[in-house]
Amino acid sequence: MNIALIVKRLDVQGGIQREVLYFAIELQKKGHDVTVYTVRHQKGKGFVNLINQVRVVSLPEQFCSSGIRFIRRFFPLFISEQLRDIRNAKSLAMLIDPTTECLNPHHDPVTYKAAYYFKKYIHKIPSVWMMNDFNTKYSSFLRSGELRGRGQLSLLKHAGYWIFDTYERMHFIKVQEAITVLDYHDRDLARQYLKRDAIVVRQGVDVSQFPFIVHKSPEKRPVKILMIGIFFTHRRFEDAVRALHILRESGDECLLTIIGDQATDQIYAHAIKDLVHEYDLNNIVTFRGRVSEKELFDAYADHDIFLFPSHLQSWGLAVFEAMASGLPVIVSRTAGASEVLTHDENALIVDPKKPSEIALSIQRLVNDPVLYKKLSRYGRVFVEKKLSWKQYAQTMLGIFKRVMRSHH
Repeated sequence: MNIALIVKRLDVQGGIQREVLYFAIELQKKGHDVTVYTVRHQKGKGFVNLINQVRVVSLPEQFCSSGIRFIRRFFPLFISEQLRDIRNAKSLAMLIDPTTECLNPHHDPVTYKAAYYFKKYIHKIPSVWMMNDFNTKYSSFLRSGELRGRGQLSLLKHAGYWIFDTYERMHFIKVQEAITVLDYHDRDLARQYLKRDAIVVRQGVDVSQFPFIVHKSPEKRPVKILMIGIFFTHRRFEDAVRALHILRESGDECLLTIIGDQATDQIYAHAIKDLVHEYDLNNIVTFRGRVSEKELFDAYADHDIFLFPSHLQSWGLAVFEAMASGLPVIVSRTAGASEVLTHDENALIVDPKKPSEIALSIQRLVNDPVLYKKLSRYGRVFVEKKLSWKQYAQTMLGIFKRVMRSHH
């Protein structure tokens, strides 16, 4: 089967990029002809080792940057973003091999729009949209309000968002033969806002890349806590900072490392740094920014606890990478990853936006070596048995074949 995987960016390191690249590799192992199509790709950036194993086709960098400058010069931000996406989607669609048999856009609207334009102008073939995160305009506003405490929508904006979302749903999303999601929460949102039944497919982990390290409970030394994620408000880094403040007030010594690209939301990044300064934690919290794959693997091996307090976030691949590495994990109940985890068996699950619960969970792991060892061991076992890219690929292929039969 000739399959086109479509992703907005390959020049960053995130869960979506891992998903697309590992999926492409697994499809190739099964004998399929696979190409990854992307708007943005720069040599030497992103998951280089994975990228080198697949065929990648991208828009020229100069084309993307020149288009953005031209559009922003003449239109307001919201309109210019939509025009940019349409321009990029059409251009990317023209690069897709006409003999492709199935399209698989991932996450961003520009990807399912590229699938739409390929079907419109080139060939009407099945398309399966992997909706990694739910992001209609209206639902995004509600989510942003929950995260930032924003007020009510004006009637004008309410109407504008409704019109925009309805157009997206009836024009671009309607032509997707199937929608897949990573968790039950997004499945319910798809049913509510898109009037579609989505299929839950869990991401995998390449355990060979994350060797199990025997971690010991840090009873008599500073606890080294790790967080990983591109900076967005749903990451709730502030909860970790406040938890550290609580722990220090109680006499517990902790160190926090945050790995993740800060350029994605610089306002949020500055707010977190201001909070660190406010609590006088500058010598305790380290911002690593982007790191290489080797540095990422070393970070999993070098820390004691992995913290993932994200609120209203789909899945959370880093949680399972940490578990594969033997790190006990503390996960928010409203992160998609919590749906498959069991409290006190392979993870500690806390309520969202509760720094005090995070602090208590860290203290439990420090003061209970038996629990620490249990979560470390059973976390790895869970990932080995339940999550793999091979399983992900098999599930997605089954969906591809089903929609192709229905399409004919």
